[in-house]
Amino acid sequence: MGYKIDWIFPTLRQTSSLWNLASSITFAAVGIVSKIIVVSHLNGLKDALQDIRNTEIDVILYEALDICAAISLEIGCFFKEKRAKKRKRLIWKEIEDTVLTGKQRYPQFKVSIESQEDKMVIGST
Repeated sequence: MGYKIDWIFPTLRQTSSLWNLASSITFAAVGIVSKIIVVSHLNGLKDALQDIRNTEIDVILYEALDICAAISLEIGCFFKEKRAKKRKRLIWKEIEDTVLTGKQRYPQFKVSIESQEDKMVIGST
């Protein structure tokens, strides 16, 4: 249930075409700006990931050794392995599959159908 307002001036009953144009431009501008912000965030993420990928393993190991070089704190440089890592192994066995063609399967299929028909005949009597 809504309220109906009866304006004194007839020109205030409907919005002007200038108002409609300005609101449509505003909606378009808001949509474009939000997409620009999203694109800038994605570009920043892409650049950060590219920096990580471009970092060589030697630099990463050097930084790790600097962290572990806390000899004054009497901290060992090596981490204990909690459990041995298991590798999945593919065991390849040669399996001899016998592939039957349609003509070779037909007698077996025919015998199977006939035995089912016999069971149906015996069951119905």
